[in-house]
Amino acid sequence: MTAILEAMTHPKGVHTADLLPRLAAVSDEYAGWDGDRLADAVKPAGLYPGQLNIDGKNRNGYRRERVQDALDRV
Repeated sequence: MTAILEAMTHPKGVHTADLLPRLAAVSDEYAGWDGDRLADAVKPAGLYPGQLNIDGKNRNGYRRERVQDALDRV
């Protein structure tokens, strides 16, 4: 969760398509991950991706407050 928060550059959150390469740049651990693998990794913490409109682009992603809430629960 911390890596996801650190990869966010927008106050609303981050689209999955933008998040995956940012995570891979931070750590080789995330190299080759796709959206499904990421969703499976965060699901145990109660975090699920959803539609997220950022700058007029409505795509699947993670909302900042939901990631923070999941991190606070872990």
